[in-house]
Amino acid sequence: MGSLRTFVAVPLAEGVRTALASWQEEVRRRLDGFKWVEPWNLHLTLRFLGDIPDDRIAAVRQALTAAARRLSPFDLAVRGAGAFPRLEEPRVLWAGIEGCPELQALHQAVEAALAEVGWPREERPFRPHLTLARAREPRRCPDVAALMASVRRRRWGEMMVEGFTLYSSTLTPTGPIYAPLQDFTLQGK
Repeated sequence: MGSLRTFVAVPLAEGVRTALASWQEEVRRRLDGFKWVEPWNLHLTLRFLGDIPDDRIAAVRQALTAAARRLSPFDLAVRGAGAFPRLEEPRVLWAGIEGCPELQALHQAVEAALAEVGWPREERPFRPHLTLARAREPRRCPDVAALMASVRRRRWGEMMVEGFTLYSSTLTPTGPIYAPLQDFTLQGK
């Protein structure tokens, strides 16, 4: 029996993707030691599922369909930037999501739906962000703090979240390849 490496995410609106890609291109030359996420791979992860056995994919799809039926489309603003775990020793550079209770509700609905089909709940708190780059190896990086401070309040754009997608993720030596398996449209009133 096979399996698929998967995650659930909100795809980005083209305007937001373009704004982030432009900034990535601008700073890529100034920051060594980072692997930058390709613009076409930028997304807002709701839940990383890892490897799903083939015989469980149908149940996951049904659970996500049920979650989508309960919620309505909403507006989302992408604003600011930062680094995990901290600016002085970044492992991940990210763009932020402005406070959005509807996004939290979407995340909770996805978690609850997956729990109903036996998927363990994520133990870490949901910290919505868009991963822009990952450090190739942990190290002190004083240039990052100043660079990220310059975009700490930048508004990257707004978008209407009308649904989410179940993606497969294939790891390759040149980077991951994401492929949509199924889109789920928010249908609540």
